[in-house]
Amino acid sequence: HDDCVRLTRRLAPNQTYGFSLGIMASVFLIKILHQVPHFSFSFRSVDESFTLQFNSQYVQSLLVLVAVALALGGVLLLTIIITWICQCCIRQDASVKSRRRVRQLSTLLFIISVICFFCLGFCLFGNDHLNRAVTASVASIDDVARNFKLAIAQCNALNDTRLNASRHINSLSTAVRKEADKTPGINETVLNEVEAIISSLNEEVDVVGTDLAQVKSVLSGIAFLEQTKLYSERIEVERWILCVTLLSIMLVVLFAGVIAFCRQSKKGAVVFSGLGFAIFIVAWMLFAAIFPATVALADFCADGGSFIRSHLSNYTTDTINFYRTCDPRPSHDNIPSTMAVGNISDQISKIHNMEEKLDALLSKLFNQSGELSNGTHLFADDITRSLKFIGALETTIACYAYRNDVNVMENGICDGAMLVLNSFKLN
Repeated sequence: HDDCVRLTRRLAPNQTYGFSLGIMASVFLIKILHQVPHFSFSFRSVDESFTLQFNSQYVQSLLVLVAVALALGGVLLLTIIITWICQCCIRQDASVKSRRRVRQLSTLLFIISVICFFCLGFCLFGNDHLNRAVTASVASIDDVARNFKLAIAQCNALNDTRLNASRHINSLSTAVRKEADKTPGINETVLNEVEAIISSLNEEVDVVGTDLAQVKSVLSGIAFLEQTKLYSERIEVERWILCVTLLSIMLVVLFAGVIAFCRQSKKGAVVFSGLGFAIFIVAWMLFAAIFPATVALADFCADGGSFIRSHLSNYTTDTINFYRTCDPRPSHDNIPSTMAVGNISDQISKIHNMEEKLDALLSKLFNQSGELSNGTHLFADDITRSLKFIGALETTIACYAYRNDVNVMENGICDGAMLVLNSFKLN
């Protein structure tokens, strides 16, 4: 309920009810399908969570579901064939007019064909909606991956500036020592304070480098996201083409059968009856593929955390969870706690204050030496650029930049696709 409230609070009142109803329906279907028993090839219960490793027992359980669906379809097909053979062998009552029986049978088949037309039309409609849901999820994954890439580039730029700042600090330290050696009667207390500040600056710059490495490690999940996007695009294109082709063939056959019935063509009715077997086989093969896929999707949506954590670090997973539930207020400081960006910003601000104090002490100690002034100017320029980079990085990883995309990633797969796949099975 809380998830529905969070997801729908920004929708219009007339949209909220339908959206919440769809969410609740998909959650209900996920819970039901997640309870489907899983058995391995040795007919032992499988408690393994969702995985895509082909040699795992979980994949074996999905193949068992495919085999069960095909076996059930084979039994139904055999039942139909036996029933037809028995009907052909039974002697008909002479008192019943054969023409009337044929007309009744034709009418019944015509009605069934019309119903099948509507079902296939609904399947085509659902196929398009499934394509839109998956496409929206893929687009959101691409947006998240692109923003992660931008954040990594900003981290690299900030790290380059940090390295320059470290070199400038070392150069400044050497210049201070040279100026101190050339200056007679220098104030040792102030000089010691200057050297302490320079040493502290070096340490703070190193801390920034450590925090940047931590941020980049969190953003390293981009490789898995890009791989997911690539495979999802390929699979979705092939799935859409296959479904449209098979459903179109069924529609053409049904249309030909309806025309044959309308013309009362005996040959057309016989051909249509024969093609009916082909339609039955194709439809059941689709069911045998869709049912295990739907069960796997339900397992992923209900208990896919271990699968995701096996490909992403805990920090990256927690970061995505933050974006899924955060408040997308327009503020650059609304960032995940799993990244040390806030610490980096504080460190750079601290370095900036220390640099101002150092500049004042150097001016007092050496009376605005040209070499030292140039060194402090270079270091101050590094700090200014670092502040700009950290501000841009905070904006890039802020909640409002990811909230919608992360929710579309989840809703498109676990809500939209779940509803459409179940409508496929029913039709």
